[in-house]
Amino acid sequence: MTQEKWLSTRHTLSKNTVKTFLSLLKNADFWNLAAKDDTQGLDGAQWIIEGVKNGKYHIVDRWRPEKGPFREASLFLVKHSKLKIDRAY
Repeated sequence: MTQEKWLSTRHTLSKNTVKTFLSLLKNADFWNLAAKDDTQGLDGAQWIIEGVKNGKYHIVDRWRPEKGPFREASLFLVKHSKLKIDRAY
């Protein structure tokens, strides 16, 4: 059994970067998306975005989204995370 490693990092983002991300979430209709969908797989990645707005928590969990606004918002987060990712997403 392998032990998972968890990584926690913190980065300061510009107001413009945050504004762009919030716009991407709005375009994805994030706050109205179902928490999960029926898509599953054996190979790929689970993409999760969590948020709190006006005291309301929301999570969107997708298996390897191949296109669409949720994918674009997720890729924006990956880009600004400064993480080095070995594989193409």
